[in-house]
Amino acid sequence: GIHAAYLDGIGHRAGLRTIVIDDLAERDLPVDLIVNPNHAPPRERYARANELRLGLRYALLRKEFAQARETVRPVGASVESILVTLGATDPHNLTPTVLEGLSALPFAGEVVVVIGDENQHRAELEGAVSLLPKARLAVGLRDMAAAMAAVDLVVTAASTTTLEAMCLGRPTLALITADNQRRGAAALARDKAIWLLDAALDSAAITGALRELIADAERRIDMSRTARALVDGRGPARAAA
Repeated sequence: GIHAAYLDGIGHRAGLRTIVIDDLAERDLPVDLIVNPNHAPPRERYARANELRLGLRYALLRKEFAQARETVRPVGASVESILVTLGATDPHNLTPTVLEGLSALPFAGEVVVVIGDENQHRAELEGAVSLLPKARLAVGLRDMAAAMAAVDLVVTAASTTTLEAMCLGRPTLALITADNQRRGAAALARDKAIWLLDAALDSAAITGALRELIADAERRIDMSRTARALVDGRGPARAAA
């Protein structure tokens, strides 16, 4: 990573304004501006920065999410469609585990599985998708905002994709797929903005979480309201102000 001494040199010797987007909060960086869009990041970690943009108000989402948010339908009493995406490449190959967990439920609705063109597990996923009655594989999807806005529930990594789903008010089952996701996702779960799975990422845990979420309309509706209130899609404009 970039060392503090390097950043200090840029700012003081080269006379350049230094801005860092940081989601780890592990180092005190000597820069002009730090943007950390995680939920409730520790402000005390950044004593050497001149300015701070901290929290979900500064979530750096693409403009199509702010646009889709204006017309997205509210969460209803039933779950008729689910979107599953664990990142373009899904390096831990967790998508088959999610689909296995989903297949154990009496769910007859639509399932959209989104992967990137470079995903190395496409053949395996095509087989897994074929076992679900109304599932389809979307490869290299270009408009994630529209795809998310059209479903009732999202299963994804506890990453920026979770913030995208929150912006649209989609109830979200978030999975920890990297250590740097844990602090921010735990804070979101405490505020009941998402349902979080951390330690047990097996199909049985996913089945249990999905069963509860699908059955509990009140929880999903409350989750949607909380999520929309926390992430409004205007983070990039605030960060740049």
